[in-house]
Amino acid sequence: MKKLLILALALLMIVSLAACKGNDPGSTGTNPPASSTGDNQPSGNESGADNTSQNGNNAEAAKLTGKMNIIDLDDRDPSVLRGVIIKGNCAGTADGFNGKESSLTDVRCIFELNEWVYFYPDTDATYGLRVWILKHRDDQEYYNKAKFSDLDPNFVNYCDLHYPEDAENPDETEWGSFYLNKEECEPGYYDFVFTYEGKAIATLLTRFYNENELTVKSDAELEALINNERIAAGGSADGISGNGAPSDNTDNGNLPEETNENVGSEIPENVFYAFQDAVGSDGDTWPTAEMWASIGLPALDYTESGENVLLMIANDSLSVTGYADNETLADTLKDLAAMLTDAGLAVDTVNTLTGGEQHVADYEYNGIPLQIRIGSNATAQINIFVSVNQY
Repeated sequence: MKKLLILALALLMIVSLAACKGNDPGSTGTNPPASSTGDNQPSGNESGADNTSQNGNNAEAAKLTGKMNIIDLDDRDPSVLRGVIIKGNCAGTADGFNGKESSLTDVRCIFELNEWVYFYPDTDATYGLRVWILKHRDDQEYYNKAKFSDLDPNFVNYCDLHYPEDAENPDETEWGSFYLNKEECEPGYYDFVFTYEGKAIATLLTRFYNENELTVKSDAELEALINNERIAAGGSADGISGNGAPSDNTDNGNLPEETNENVGSEIPENVFYAFQDAVGSDGDTWPTAEMWASIGLPALDYTESGENVLLMIANDSLSVTGYADNETLADTLKDLAAMLTDAGLAVDTVNTLTGGEQHVADYEYNGIPLQIRIGSNATAQINIFVSVNQY
């Protein structure tokens, strides 16, 4: 019996060691394991679009630069992130395309679907950093005040960045990793939004190609893909503008002509202007019936709607979050969805990537296409998200 027990334990250890292999950034394998490292899970945008890079999201408007766009506002400190190295385990060599130094102006920004993406930030912060992966949006200023959650219709995935203090070589170990499942995500442009303590401090425009589309390319060919878009975006092949400074494409004056014409052209100004009155210095208040009516909605109210209210208002979106009793949360969500149905909206119930439900309705008001999503966030609070429907 002792011999059998020892043999069984030995076999168990062998199986465990084999299961730990496969997350090496130097690996060239293209099939990711069943789940990603850290808290995030493999996820996608559930778009169901055909898998061709040319038809990916916003492929015509976006231009890659490999440059981090820093968000420097009074309520946050972007200097916490001095630079970052991003690697992948499919495309490029370890010493070449994946061997870039930590930078804010020359960061790897093209990947494949089903390719593991690894982050190595240059920072003194050991926790509090997170990367949100969102479908690209032209209105980058949206991220200045955005409240990030998986209820955002552009949400795809997120990746927590933690200092790997338990690793054998922590300075050479990734802080976090993820991949985009080819069965759930379409090729195209995505925003990496770096947040610290919940607030956006930097963004990076990236592009994901079909599986195996980049694997066959050399380091020089991969760099050429980025350089061609850098030049089209008004910069030079090395990401440096003519005056020797990093090219800054956040200023509309430096954008290509076709991009200037498209940015914000379909978003009417002040769509959610009436909701500004609900934002107060002593705490936000739940929107009134008149505010909801200003965007063509019934008075979305419930028993605890006046407690712990948080509003985030942008030019093209509105996020309203409020407290809800956890025991009655599901019923409250259904009641709010029923209010939309009673008002004549066609409501669909969809499953979220975190296992919850959202009630979604597309509608038009005063000639403006809008979408409303009602669900709960990670802390079981009610969240109502209304946005100009650009898709």
